Amino acid sequence: MGAGGRQSRRTWILAALWIVAIVFAVVVGAQDDSGGSSLISKVVAGVSALATLVSLASDLRPRGTDGDDDRAAPGDQLAADDAGQLADAVLRSWSAEEEVRRLHSPWLLPVAWQLADSNLSSVPEVVFRSPATGEVLPPGQRGPEAGELGDLVELFTTMPRHRLVVLGPPGSGKSVFVIEVTLALLRRRKPGEAVPLPLQLASWDPEIDLNEWLIRQLTENYLLTSSKRRSPQDIARELVENGKVLAILDGLDEVPQELWSAAVKRLNRSLRAGQPLILTCRTDDYRTTVRAGNVVSESLAVELRPTGAETALRYLTEAAPGGDSSAAWAQVSARVRTDPDGPLAATLRSPLMISMAREIYCDGPRDPRDLLDERFDTRETIERHLLGELIPATYQRGGQQSRQRLADWSHGRPEHWLRYLAARGSSPANPSISWWQFDRAVAPLVVGALPAIVAAALVGYLLGPLPGLAFALLALIVGASGRSRAWTLETVLAGWFDRTGAFDSDPVRRERTARWIALTAGRLIAAAAGVGYGYTIYQDRPLYRAAADAVMVGMAVGLADGFFTISLRTTPTEMRIASYRGLTAFLRRFLIYLAMGAAASVTAWVLFRSPYVQLVIAVVFFTFGLVDSINVWLDVPTDVTRALSPRSTRRDERFAAIARSVTVASTVSGVTLALYWIAGAPRDGIGRAVVVGIGYGLADRLMGLATSVWGRYLIMKTWAAVSGDLPVRLMLFLDDAHRRGVLRRAGAVYQFRHARLQQHLVQSGSG
Repeated sequence: MGAGGRQSRRTWILAALWIVAIVFAVVVGAQDDSGGSSLISKVVAGVSALATLVSLASDLRPRGTDGDDDRAAPGDQLAADDAGQLADAVLRSWSAEEEVRRLHSPWLLPVAWQLADSNLSSVPEVVFRSPATGEVLPPGQRGPEAGELGDLVELFTTMPRHRLVVLGPPGSGKSVFVIEVTLALLRRRKPGEAVPLPLQLASWDPEIDLNEWLIRQLTENYLLTSSKRRSPQDIARELVENGKVLAILDGLDEVPQELWSAAVKRLNRSLRAGQPLILTCRTDDYRTTVRAGNVVSESLAVELRPTGAETALRYLTEAAPGGDSSAAWAQVSARVRTDPDGPLAATLRSPLMISMAREIYCDGPRDPRDLLDERFDTRETIERHLLGELIPATYQRGGQQSRQRLADWSHGRPEHWLRYLAARGSSPANPSISWWQFDRAVAPLVVGALPAIVAAALVGYLLGPLPGLAFALLALIVGASGRSRAWTLETVLAGWFDRTGAFDSDPVRRERTARWIALTAGRLIAAAAGVGYGYTIYQDRPLYRAAADAVMVGMAVGLADGFFTISLRTTPTEMRIASYRGLTAFLRRFLIYLAMGAAASVTAWVLFRSPYVQLVIAVVFFTFGLVDSINVWLDVPTDVTRALSPRSTRRDERFAAIARSVTVASTVSGVTLALYWIAGAPRDGIGRAVVVGIGYGLADRLMGLATSVWGRYLIMKTWAAVSGDLPVRLMLFLDDAHRRGVLRRAGAVYQFRHARLQQHLVQSGSG
């Protein structure tokens, strides 16, 4: 049996010892009123507390050391297996994107390239030196120096260092290049080789290590799971650290300009020896960065060449439906041939503008001779015209398009909605349209009001109107600030761990530790509140009734203090009830709560010698243990690695949010009914069970519906729909915009097809 198996067995042995300790302490305390029992109780309390700490340390260790399965194969072999599944997922995802964008209809515009200026690359002796032998490839064996996509793939695979910087002016086809080179490398990939993974660099903060960011992007955009009982973060880390990911980073120029030099410096510090990379950037922006003394280490720079005007016109003519449209394009072609250096010819050398001209004039009834209007006497005016007409032309097509099922938005305001998404649903610093971050598009008070009011109502119902009002005001004030997440105990602890270097080698463990400590602190506060309240009433009421009322107060305080101890979920989750792994996770967490309750109960017996205090503490920890353990159970993922989509992540999060909400509401309601039935007051229990169930089902920070990612999205969507800023069927609108080519999809997020389109929408909306 491996180390993980021995640790798991020790956990169960400790659990058995805890139970024995509890029974022993209760029996001794009940039968012996002498001073000797105090000593015994102290010993038992100490042992129980120590066992709790040991179990806590055990629970906080990184997943992947829980059993023998994780040790059965070397890490590199596990990473190779995971890489194969990831490659299939990436291939399916980007093949679908290629089809949606119709990149091969009627044919793929050629991606022409050539070597960039030598001062934009590392010296050839570094780029073409073999890491294994130290020999430098002679010029004749370094691959092509110009060509099309296939030649560039050949060059990349020939280079010993496998680091490429792809440059080009705005609209030169870099995004299309990213798709096509990803698919080309995937289709020729051999088992064990790195998986090309396209990522938008705009969301990267150079303060963060690149590989840590890669791990985060992997877990957010792909469902990484394994039968080896490892977390998605562990799988992503193994893939990155074992060199199984080829990062294709699109858009260094989309990082804020003042951070370009810092980004390249951080990039060079983050890259491990032999780690492959493909980076895209605008030529002038990269040249500016290089002048500041920064070039991607061991990299070769190539530059995309403009598309020939004749090639563009042939492409547009063949994409047109024929008839009058072909005749119209013939007149456009004639103008370009008579003025090859004019503004129209210059515009049609940009793959971005070619694709927009196709969307406007080849897929609908509009006449391409509009481009011959004398108003368009400069390239800038033609480009503004195409950017401005793209959205109206796209949505004039209605539902009539070959192989596309498009929604009819003729009674809506799609252009206004897209402007709102461009300005509020994303940003130049982070162009991704992530549905789970839409709550940031409205005031924090909008999404925070409902759970705060529900929790305040529960506090007011059980403790009186003044405490309820005080909590409501505090929660709303903090929530309205927009910094409520930064003020939670969990975030404070995580920040402190980060500053002190605690768990520096395992950020996942750092976050897990901060959440567990904050959660435990909140539960202890709730138990203390219940005991304190009960002390004021238990002399005047029967024991079990006083205990039931005290537990209710503890539940109310536990719900309320969660607003200040636990941070909200920020990414969507998936729920699966897995038989063995889920049950094991549930039992481990539940036993930890029982151990904590045992330690607290025995300590309370030593201090107070009161069965009432022990009863309240035991029930509070039992209830919270049941709630939190069920949450752990429901969060166990599946064993299938697949690419996530916006719709699938929303569907899975919705199911998980509803299931967690119903579960927590049923659990706390059931405990409440049982307590008051035992206390002989079942009628009182019914009302309290309903109120507590609704409160936790809606407002609990871990499992409440209104505090879940999907719940906050639903609140924001409703608010924006009522105000007219977004459609009621928002996800359908986003899917439809993707099919129309207005948006592109990158994993679980959408993005505008090009930064220039987003900028145009923002500017037209503000104007």
